[in-house]
Order: sequence, then C-alpha cells, then structure tokens
Amino acid sequence: MPARGQRFPGYSEDYKRSVVRRINPRSRTAGISAIARQEGLPERTVRRWYSDSISTRGFRPRASSTGRPRILTWHEAQTLYSWLDDDNTLTNQQLATRVLRNIHKRVTPQTISTYLAAADPPFVRLVPTRTDPDVLTIETMRQRTAFSRRRRDVPWARHVYVDEKFLYLQRPLTRVRGRRGSRQIQLAPYRTKRMLFICALSLHGCFGAQLSSEQLNDQTFSEWAHECLVPELRRDDVVFLDQLGKGRARAPTSIHYNPTVIQAIRRKRAQVEFIPRKTPEANPIELLFNFLEASVRRATPSSTDALWTVVQRTLRSVTPEMIQSWFQLRASDKDMIRQERALGIDRRNYTV
Repeated sequence: MPARGQRFPGYSEDYKRSVVRRINPRSRTAGISAIARQEGLPERTVRRWYSDSISTRGFRPRASSTGRPRILTWHEAQTLYSWLDDDNTLTNQQLATRVLRNIHKRVTPQTISTYLAAADPPFVRLVPTRTDPDVLTIETMRQRTAFSRRRRDVPWARHVYVDEKFLYLQRPLTRVRGRRGSRQIQLAPYRTKRMLFICALSLHGCFGAQLSSEQLNDQTFSEWAHECLVPELRRDDVVFLDQLGKGRARAPTSIHYNPTVIQAIRRKRAQVEFIPRKTPEANPIELLFNFLEASVRRATPSSTDALWTVVQRTLRSVTPEMIQSWFQLRASDKDMIRQERALGIDRRNYTV
C-alpha cells in the first residue's frame, strides 16, 4: 500500500487478469460478488474489469459451472458457434462429434450446452413457423381495438372459443436453435398423415372434442357444430371464431360463416363474434392446442387410435388452473398488447 499522501498507482494488468479468470458467473462461490469479497475489492471495480475483458476479448472467464478450466479456446468456441449458425438443426452430440473431428478435442454434449449458453447472444430454442410474420396494418389495428372493447363487456364465464387444428401421425421432432432474438422460418411441409381435430374451450373446460380423417370443409364443420357445439351452449354465451384467412373473410359463405350454423347458435340465445385477422394472441384455445401438440409430439403415435388415446389423456390432464391462466393471457388482451409493444405500436393512437 502507498504511504499517506502518495497517489495509488493502480492495479497491474497481471493482477486484473488473475482476478477475472477466477470469475464464473454461473457459480455462487466464484461469482463477481464472491471474488470481490475474497480479494477485498469493490464489486463495481471487479464488474468493470470483467466487462472490459469480454469487450476487448483479451481473455474470457471460465464457461464451466464446475470451476474447471475451459476446454475450448475463444477462437475454437467461435468456430463451434459458426457451425450452429450455418445449420441450426445440429444436436449437441453432432456438435461434439464435429469438435472431435476438426478440433481434436473430446467434449461431452453437456459441455456443448454450457458453451452455447455462454455465447453472446446465447443460443436458445426457436419456435418453427411456416410463413413470414404478419404485419399489423392500420385497418387490422382498428379491428383489434374495437374487438377488445366489445369483448371486455362480456364476462369470461360466457366466452366460448372454437377452432380447428391438424395433428400429425409420427411427426418428426426437430430441435431448432439459434441466437436469441432471431426467428426460424420453416417452409418444408410435413409428409405424414394428418388428422383434423375440432373442439371448443370455455372457462368450465374443453368440450365437443372430435378427431377425424376428413378435410376441413363446410360439411365437416356444420355437422360438428350442430351435434357437439350448439347443444352445449347456454343463453348469453358468445362464440368466438377466427376468420380462416383472407379469401373466406371477403366472401363469408361457408365453414365459420355458414348461415345455418350462425342461425342455430342464435336460436340458443347466444351470439357469434369473429376474432380479427392476424390475431392468434387473442384466442386462448391456441394455448390448448400448443399443449396438445407437445403431448402428441412426445408420444409420436403411429395410428389413429393411438392418436385419439393421446388426445383424450391430454385433455383429461387439463386443470381449471391451466384454463384460468390461458384466459388471463389471451382473453384479457395481455399477449396481444405485449405483441403490439414489441412491434412499437401504441393502440391508443387507433380510434374506431
């Protein structure tokens, strides 16, 4: 320590390097706060050294949460990241094989996960989609705002959501990963047999579930609506239907727009409300379909009977708490407003 009245010359680069190399953000005993206490240094000083070392890429902290030294160097880790950037369907085992073949180092799949989580930005699992994301136009925003105002006046106990979903037999489970913030576009169609699943969801539970090998057409939906939907409706219920794409919305004559189905619903003293286009965030039944599709993917049924068994078992496992949470996310416009804020849209600017 310098004598009184003398200026402190500062810490040497070797000392800074030795302190930062001991930091492991994933460990409680080797985190920034713990290392600062051990060395008797201010935490903000150690944090500044740590951020400077990452920004300058002079030296990197340990990537392992067990305190072991890094197996791959910084350049080798960048090579690992580039492989996954080029082909985001590679598994940890395939990446470990590439490391052994090209870098001549033996690593485990768990170590690969540690390096992918330490990337900047880190690699996360992406949700595959078939088309490009929709753009919210001015007209769409006005429809969403008006729809939210009308739905806000209806209590949740009177909400009934109806939709269809195609479930696939032996659907391949692809793990797609990429940098956080990116989005995967999947254009390749599935070449397996698909089954049409139709059901309705209310706050009291799921009802009218039906699985068939037929295509989605006016006859299929009309028969299901008259046999399964209309008998279960109560007075003052509001049936929410989506608009099934641009073409049918322009000329509503079939399926969800079938006049006989709408008249049958109104004879029960119920109402019909159409969800605006490009607004799946307003439909709680989509979360039910996500839960159901995940179960079907894990089971990978090879026959229609096996698929129906998986569907029945999954629907029985749906609890009232799960339905309540789905309604809180979708029926209260929480997910819809979150999407608009992510796109930089303020719905208060759109008046009806």
